[in-house]
Amino acid sequence: MNNQKPKSPRRGEPRRSANKAHSAESPSSATASAVPCPEENVPDITPRMRAIAAQDGPILITGETGTGKSVLARHLRSLSKRKDKPLIVRGCGEFDVGTVEAQLFGHSRDAYTGASTEQDGVFQQANGGTLVLDDVDYLPKPMQTRLLRFLDDGTFHRLGESDRPRRANVRLIVTSNKDLQALSATGQFLPDLFFRLSHWRIMLSPLRSQPEAVRTLANRLLARFDQANGEPPRTFSQDALDLLACMAWPGNVRELKATVENIALEVMGTRRTVIGLDGAAAILLDPHSGRQIGGLPLLPDLSEDERMFRLLVVTGWNISLSASLLGVSRNTIYDRVRTRGWRRPA
Repeated sequence: MNNQKPKSPRRGEPRRSANKAHSAESPSSATASAVPCPEENVPDITPRMRAIAAQDGPILITGETGTGKSVLARHLRSLSKRKDKPLIVRGCGEFDVGTVEAQLFGHSRDAYTGASTEQDGVFQQANGGTLVLDDVDYLPKPMQTRLLRFLDDGTFHRLGESDRPRRANVRLIVTSNKDLQALSATGQFLPDLFFRLSHWRIMLSPLRSQPEAVRTLANRLLARFDQANGEPPRTFSQDALDLLACMAWPGNVRELKATVENIALEVMGTRRTVIGLDGAAAILLDPHSGRQIGGLPLLPDLSEDERMFRLLVVTGWNISLSASLLGVSRNTIYDRVRTRGWRRPA
C-alpha cells in the first residue's frame, strides 16, 4: 500500500497542465493570459500584442471558449491606426447558410429571389476600418476560398456581379476556439487560408493553467459587480480564492464571472466585507447550478489521491466540504487519510 503523501504544491495551486497553450515558434505569434486588464474586460495586453495591433495584416486569435477572444479583437482595433474607422463584428456561425455569400460580400438587385435592392456585405461596410469574424471555422469551404482570394488582392465580387470586381481596404481579425492547423490537416479548413490568417497569431491561455490569475480575476470581478449594484466593496478570503483556483473552469472567464456574480448575489445584504469559504461553497455546491460537482471539478490530470489531498489542504482540512466537493462520503476521506498516512500541514 502506498503510504506516501502526494507532493503538496503551493496552497491551492494546480499543477501545470501539459496542454497549456504556448506561443508558436513563429516570431509573429504571441501568448496572453485570460486575465482582464484593470480598466476593461480584456485579456492582459503584452508589448508584443500592442506591436501587432499597430501593424495592418490579418490577426488570428485562438483560445478556448470564454477566454476573451472577441473582446481582445475589439481592443486590438482600439489600439490600431484604424481605431476611428468603421468596426464590423460578425459571428460566422450566425450567417444564414443560404445567403452567407451575400452577407459577406453583398449582392446586386435581383441576385436571388427576394433581393429587391442591392446590398453591401460586411467587407464593404467595414471599408477603411476593421472587420472581426468570430468562429471563422464555421465558414463553408466555398467562402473560405473567397476569403483567401480577398486576402490575396483585396478584391471581391458581389453576388450577381461576377464581371465587376470591387475593392475594400479592411483590417481582418478572426477568432476560433478550434485548432485550425489540425482542421487544415484533415481538409476541413483550407491550409492556405490558415497560413494567410496566421500572419499575426495570438493564443489565449485557459484559466486552468493560471491559478494565480483566477484569484486576481475573482476579486476584480467581485469589485465590478459591487460597484454596478451599489454594494459596499467586498473581497474573497484567501480560502475562498484557493477553492476557486482549484476549479477547472471549462468556460474560462465567462464561467468564472457568472460564478462570482452568483456568489456575490447569494451573500448580498449580509454586510460582509469578506466572502469566505462558506459563501463560495454555497454556490459551487448548489445542485441546481448545473455544475458537475460530483464529477471532480478539479484539473483532470490529477490523480484521485492528489485531488483529495489538495482539497483537504485548500479547505483547511474540512472533511465535510471536501467530501461534498468530491462527491464521496466523509468516511471515504477519513479512511484515505488513515491508510495514506496524510497529516494536516502545519
